[in-house]
Amino acid sequence: AVGATDYSQSDWVDGHLGSVCVEIGGKWLGAWTIFAAAISNLALFEAEMSSDAFQLMGMAERGYLPKIFQTRSKYGTPTAGIIFNTIVVVAFG
Repeated sequence: AVGATDYSQSDWVDGHLGSVCVEIGGKWLGAWTIFAAAISNLALFEAEMSSDAFQLMGMAERGYLPKIFQTRSKYGTPTAGIIFNTIVVVAFG
């Protein structure tokens, strides 16, 4: 957006990208940009939670955590780790 708008760097705050996209391409571009950013954040969260769950499973397999974290679903996902991570995120979120 540099050069496409008259905004200075100090104008860029949280949520400003959507405003710039509306100014450049209209409401449809602003809406799609906000939608894409939301999906990107959701995917990043899911990837991080999956990674953490597999780390808990690996630690349980080596004996550092209780064996309950070794459990997997029929698809191979570490169920106990995902449930634990969800509880932690809800509790501290």
